[in-house]
Order: sequence, then structure tokens, then C-alpha cells
Amino acid sequence: MPAPLIESFSLYLPQMPAALEGLRLLQVTDLHLRRRRARHRVLCEAAAAAEPDLLLLTGDFMHIPGTEPLVADLLAQLLDAARPTVGAFGVFGNHDTPHLRKRLTHLPVHWLNNAAWNHPRLPLTLLGVDCAEHERATPRGDLLGAVLSTPDRPKPTTPSPEPQPPFPILLAHMPTWLPVAAAMNIRLMFAGHTHGGQLRAPGSPSGIPFYNATPGWPLHLSTGILQARDTFAVVSRGLGESVFDGFRAFCRPHAPLITLHRSAADIPHAEVPICIQRW
Repeated sequence: MPAPLIESFSLYLPQMPAALEGLRLLQVTDLHLRRRRARHRVLCEAAAAAEPDLLLLTGDFMHIPGTEPLVADLLAQLLDAARPTVGAFGVFGNHDTPHLRKRLTHLPVHWLNNAAWNHPRLPLTLLGVDCAEHERATPRGDLLGAVLSTPDRPKPTTPSPEPQPPFPILLAHMPTWLPVAAAMNIRLMFAGHTHGGQLRAPGSPSGIPFYNATPGWPLHLSTGILQARDTFAVVSRGLGESVFDGFRAFCRPHAPLITLHRSAADIPHAEVPICIQRW
């Protein structure tokens, strides 16, 4: 029996507001859609069963120009199936064309390309950075601009003795934003782009890939839950293939479903980025 596309993980975070305990975040990234596949039907069915609070879309939904209508149709089906209780949020990747961006504006998604969104009641802020059109170009994302664009939170109708500061979560297509997010004290981010390497050595206990399509980014940080300083990054293996359509080696596609929990203890500080859980 094939492994399910959606894989569940728990993430324990210090200093997370208690109001976010148990929040469920489903990440969908790197579809690289060329054609409709059985995998996409399975994804929609699994997303419906997952019952996420947030659906996070982190780019590279298409692979080549001309597939924009297919992507729009699939994402509409995914949104209808997942029905996230808080909402859907997304950024675009280096393969996503301006035509696709325009075509997806009608979907019920908060597109956060260098922008921010505040939850009206929960202490939660979603931030997003844009991505360059080519993987070797410098990302044109503007995280500082996204932070500065954060809308003011509405004043509570009833006085609160200890109002909690919002907990920021960053969406970025590329994991290379992790050191920047850590420097800006953003506690959690989601990224893709690497495909988990897509091709790994057989029987390799470390799961380290041959290549991650991210110049300068270490191979051992290609996927999993990473940490830099006190910031954590969820880097998905993604759901599609970049170079070889339909071919992966020892690196299954997946969509991580992360359940947030408040950690009772402090977690050791990481001066340099490390992988604390590889998948």
C-alpha cells in the first residue's frame, strides 16, 4: 500500500502563545504541474480528511508556461476540499508566471508576496516574501517590507490584562530565508523549492540528496525541520518533480501537516542552521 501524501508531525515551540495550541497547518508546495495525475486526486481527498486550520501554499505550482489553467483548476479543488478554518495563505515560486499570478487572484487565498496578514482575534501574523523568476537569481523578496506592511491589530472589545504579542509565521518559497528570519526574530517559517533533493542514494540512513537546486544551501538542510538561532523552518519535499517528470528516487512526495504545541522547556539555541528532524 503506498504511503499517504500527507504526513503528520508535531512541532513544539517555546514562547508560542497558548491560544495557538493545537493549531494545524497543512503545507502544499512544488506541485510543478504539467498534467493532471492520480496523485492530485489523492491529495484533495487527504486534505479533506486532514481538516487543517491553515492551508499554506509555498510556490512552484506550475512547471512550464501553458499549464496555468490546470493549476488554477487544481488549486480551486484543493481549497474546496481542505476548507481551512482560519484560511489559505500563499506565496509564489520561481516557476510561477505573471499570468498564473493574475489567474489565481480570484481564489480565496491571502497572497502574501512581501505582505502580511493579522488574525483578527488570535495572536497570529502571517508574512510572505516574493521569489525571483529563476532559481539562480537573487530573490526579490522584501521581508522587511512585509514586516512594515503588517496591518494594525484591531483593539479588543473587552480589556485584556496581558495582551499577547502576535506570533509571526513566514511563508517563503526558498529555505535560504531562514537565517534572515532568525535575525528578525520570526519564530517559524515554511518553505519548499528543494524537493528534498528528489534523488537520494539508496539505503542512505542520512537521506542527504545529491542536489537541491539551491546554490550555496547545504545539502543536509534540503528538507525536514530546521533550526537557526530560535527560529524553526519546515522545508517540505514537495509534491512534484522539477527535472524528471514523475521520477523520484528514495524521496517520496509529501505535504506536511504540522500541529503546533507550546514547549514547556526552552530549546537549545542554534548558532548555525541545523536539521533537527529529517524526512
